[in-house]
Amino acid sequence: MLIATGLFLFQLGQLDLWTPDEPRYAQVAEEMRSFEHGAKGVVLMHLNGQPYSQKPPLYYWMASALSIPFGHVGHWQARLPSALAGIAVIGLIAIWGRRLYPKPEVGLIASMLLLGVFRFTHQARRAQLDVALTLCVLLALLAFWSVDRRHDSTSSVSKGALFGLHAAVGLGLMIKGPVAALPYLVIILFLTWERRTADLRKIFPWWGALVALGPLMLWFSASVLLAPEGYLSEAAGENLWSRFFSGVSHPRPIYYFLYQLPLDLIPWTPVVLAGIIFALRTPTSAETHRPSRNQRSTNRFLLAWVGTFFAFFSISAEKRGLYLLPTFPALALIGAGWLSHQLDLRRLPLWLSGGAFFVLLTVGVAGLLGTMEIGLDALPAMGSAELPRLFFAGVGVVGFLAAGGLVWWRWLKPDSGREVALLLITPIALECFILFSLFPAIDQEKSYRPIAEVVADLTPHDASIGIYRRKSISGAIEYYSERRAVPLENPTELTKFYTDGGRVLIAPMREEVLLQNETHLQIIDRLYEGKRTLLVIELLNTPKE
Repeated sequence: MLIATGLFLFQLGQLDLWTPDEPRYAQVAEEMRSFEHGAKGVVLMHLNGQPYSQKPPLYYWMASALSIPFGHVGHWQARLPSALAGIAVIGLIAIWGRRLYPKPEVGLIASMLLLGVFRFTHQARRAQLDVALTLCVLLALLAFWSVDRRHDSTSSVSKGALFGLHAAVGLGLMIKGPVAALPYLVIILFLTWERRTADLRKIFPWWGALVALGPLMLWFSASVLLAPEGYLSEAAGENLWSRFFSGVSHPRPIYYFLYQLPLDLIPWTPVVLAGIIFALRTPTSAETHRPSRNQRSTNRFLLAWVGTFFAFFSISAEKRGLYLLPTFPALALIGAGWLSHQLDLRRLPLWLSGGAFFVLLTVGVAGLLGTMEIGLDALPAMGSAELPRLFFAGVGVVGFLAAGGLVWWRWLKPDSGREVALLLITPIALECFILFSLFPAIDQEKSYRPIAEVVADLTPHDASIGIYRRKSISGAIEYYSERRAVPLENPTELTKFYTDGGRVLIAPMREEVLLQNETHLQIIDRLYEGKRTLLVIELLNTPKE
């Protein structure tokens, strides 16, 4: 918990909000906090002055409430709900692992393992919804497990834990919508696998739907009443139907997660895969050499958890790697169960120790070469950012020390416990150099603050800024410029923007010829978005008819 607190909260507001999600979420929360749209703006969210129908309001309520004493939704206020949720996830995994497995160290190993997964750690430091959703999923399934285990031993159901199950689903629905109900499918699959479908009636009482759906339906009904015409069809049609069946922003093939999930679990992908194979084989009791009933149920439950989310999002046309973040606690527990079993054998497999040694040695060599500025031209272009020597030096030192420690505790003075501890700590140490040395160095390359400051100097406070064919950056421009940003998708909208008095425009460089055909303009500045160039354009005359 202390490691998670430091890793997730230290310098939480240091970096700018990176597009596309962070500044958009912060801007939604800021328009809510500022009471720009009156009391109804707390219920009906807005982005760039327009009704925002993409997500439910709970995360934005939390961010705006945290910002009230400060008068603005700043970087750390926008990210704090996600960071606190990440800390809670780590703590709950440590506690739950002690209950799921006969060996209490499994919880500790699982929580450390998850802390070493960069995808999770990075998301916990961002203003996004998925870590908070992960916490709700974890709370719901932990409550179910508590209900199920108590029923197994006493034939009575804890109404408090049962209420917690449905309340956690309800909170998840208020954070990210219908996907938060997937724990129900996990429970159904698990009980069906266990041939205990009769227990479903006890897990899903009539009042459970009221607890889970009541808050969401109350908010959604109120927002529909306050919203203009078309809000309902956009919220239900585009955000639910179109995203699932067509893919609005991130359409991916059905096999996407077969390669994306292993990439997201780095560096623990081999351990998790070994853990899944181990769980499928169902470990046997050391005394009877027969499958342990409790362990078999645990394995089935964790596999049902992962399988449900994996299948659902694989079927969905809209896919992003972070959508499977709610499965990471289950995958960490599966991997930790396998590592704990290896500790019982007094020696880790050679493929794990040997593979880790060569990876760490490679990391050390790469850090050394980077410190000497050798081979940096082979790295992806970072624009004007200069990668800091401290980053390479730190990575090199960690790589060489970890490789040496692995040799010592594997071959020279064998100690499997210390070997596992070293493997668990090393990724976290490397993450620190990435988060607190590398990311600050590339912050200006990932942030739209410089662009927003340029256009803010050109635009009166009550005027609007046009964003031509780059709708994803409109939230960032509005957040940092404190001017209204107007997304424009076609020449007709562009002409109307100029006719209505708009004078400053941001557009991709490839649109320059089109824009010159539309109007007389002056290119004020060229700004770089990775390898792409954005133009800041000022209107000189009215559009040609």
